[in-house]
Amino acid sequence: MRKYTFDFELEQMFITFMSAMDDIIVKRYNKDRVAQDQIKVRFVYAPKQRVLLDLLDKAQNIQLPVIAVSNGGITRDPNRVFNKIEGSYIPSSDPRLIKPQLQPVPIDLTINLSILTRYQQDYDQIITNFLPYFDPYIIISWRTPNRPDQEIRSQVIWSGSVTTEYPTDLNATQVARVQGTTSFTFKGWIFKAAPGKDTSKIFTITTDFSTEPGIHTKYSLDQLDPLQTDRVVLSGQPQPRSIDPYYTTVSAYNTFAVYGKSFFNVTNVYLSGNTNFNSTFYNPFSAVPRLSAFYPGFNGTKLLSSTYISNNDDVLTFTMPSASLPGKVDIIIQNDAGYGSLVKYGYRNTFNPYLTSMSEYSTFKNYQPPFLSGIDVRPIR
Repeated sequence: MRKYTFDFELEQMFITFMSAMDDIIVKRYNKDRVAQDQIKVRFVYAPKQRVLLDLLDKAQNIQLPVIAVSNGGITRDPNRVFNKIEGSYIPSSDPRLIKPQLQPVPIDLTINLSILTRYQQDYDQIITNFLPYFDPYIIISWRTPNRPDQEIRSQVIWSGSVTTEYPTDLNATQVARVQGTTSFTFKGWIFKAAPGKDTSKIFTITTDFSTEPGIHTKYSLDQLDPLQTDRVVLSGQPQPRSIDPYYTTVSAYNTFAVYGKSFFNVTNVYLSGNTNFNSTFYNPFSAVPRLSAFYPGFNGTKLLSSTYISNNDDVLTFTMPSASLPGKVDIIIQNDAGYGSLVKYGYRNTFNPYLTSMSEYSTFKNYQPPFLSGIDVRPIR
């Protein structure tokens, strides 16, 4: 509680609720039930008792019809508590960092709604204007504090009943009015103050698996070398592994589909080769100490963002400009975690099927795909 936190959540919930409801009208009908006029019902944020005192004209008559909205209380909703972990993260001004977002508190905000009309028909119209849509609830969209690009969808549930009061005991100076009271539950959130420091993004997770001696199973793990370690690396950098098609011709414009891993948040796509593209030296991570050593500069041509599309995390399509000379073209895909090239990740380590005692063992060559050295740009025949 030492950190001040106030993000206008309650005010935002009331504003969005009133915006969703604030298009109710009542019509005036003649004896043939033909509408002659219509009136937009006013919405005010105040308890019903305050409305009765404030909404008066010069002649001290209440200006009806009107709908009053007020805060009926807040309760914590334990059914929407995610867990006790820290929470999610939001982007920082530095692409290498992220801001921690602590878990918000789920609350049920009770919204009292009071209807004041002079005529029974106005009252009936107001009720039938909105109650049919709350079967069983409506969804209201609003934004999280400090992150306007993130959407929250909250249920608004009607209590299921409307209490009606008729003008039974009036004196000579009172104006007859019909009153109705109901309530709604807005399933919203109250956000906590974010921690002061930003957190670095995790780009690589390395996991080592080692064999423990003395374990006997049907898979004979005990016969494996206990000193041998299998390392699995999960990386967020793009890893292009194949491409279709794998060739083109000089002066041709082709669209290619690249298949691989981690094609999310792609920032740039480059072509690097000896086919007479307008090559420029790029060093995108020169100012990032933790990445500059792993991702040095290179010569290439940067594609316009309009020429490539990352369809999902595994597929990227791009249109290659025409090449003036035959040769090989490598594809380099970049995001905040680093970059990966087709030449590097297209290599296949094929299992050698021959025994070490056989002469074929030493002459065996790994099967490699035709794009091992990149896209093949062929001369026109």
